[in-house]
Parts: sequence; C-alpha cells; structure tokens
Amino acid sequence: MKSFLKVISSILIATVVLAACAMTPRVSSWESPQGFTKEQVFNAAIQAGGQNGMKTTASDRESGTMSFSKAIGEGDMILSAQIAEANGIVNVQTTGNFAGRIALAGLHEEVITNFHVLLFRNLKISDPAAKNVRIEVLK
Repeated sequence: MKSFLKVISSILIATVVLAACAMTPRVSSWESPQGFTKEQVFNAAIQAGGQNGMKTTASDRESGTMSFSKAIGEGDMILSAQIAEANGIVNVQTTGNFAGRIALAGLHEEVITNFHVLLFRNLKISDPAAKNVRIEVLK
C-alpha cells in the first residue's frame, strides 16, 4: 500500500510540474539581416499572425507592437510581438501566453515557431543563417 501511495504521489507531482511548465509563458527573439525596415517586418508580422490562424487583437504601427489570439481547446493562445529597429537591424521579440484551463506542453513553442516560419516566408528569407530565432521560458 505504501508503494502504491508513493507511485500515486509521484504521478501527481509530475503532473503538476508538467502543467506548470505548459502554462509558463515563452519568449522569443529574432534579429533580421541587414536590409529590412521596421515597416516591412511589421507588415509581414501582421500577415503571419493571420496566416497562423490568429485574430489580431491590437496593433500599433508607430510603437511596433501587436497582439494576436487563437482559441485552442478551452482557452486562448495569446501571442504578442514588439518590433524595433536600431542600426539597420530589426528586432522582433514575441511572448506566447496561454489563458484557459489546460495548456498543452509544447503549444507555446509551436505557435511561436509557426509565426516565425510564416514571417520568414512573407519576408522571402530562405537563408538558414537568417533564421536565428531563440525561444526561452519566461523567468
């Protein structure tokens, strides 16, 4: 009986840890190669959100911010992007959050990765070296 309780306790702890990881926001960053403008990347990002099946919930061209949402299961995946330009390099920072009951492990990364794949397609970037997206768990 004691070993059964230990197994059940271990399963419960693992479930809680996995659920917490699935709920933790993810952030990504990408720096464009030379030659792109903030406006070009902004336009391509707005298109990428729609092509990814997401609804634009907010966008501000001047500040370079946008937010998207997509209903998934019993919740919404929310993707926010901040686009800035400095020294001829455009930087895209994204944050993926899930709002709802149950988040699936890997869902944040999948939505962020799909967004960037479509962004690169819209910008006609095919060079693998230009696709240097870094996705991390928000701390």
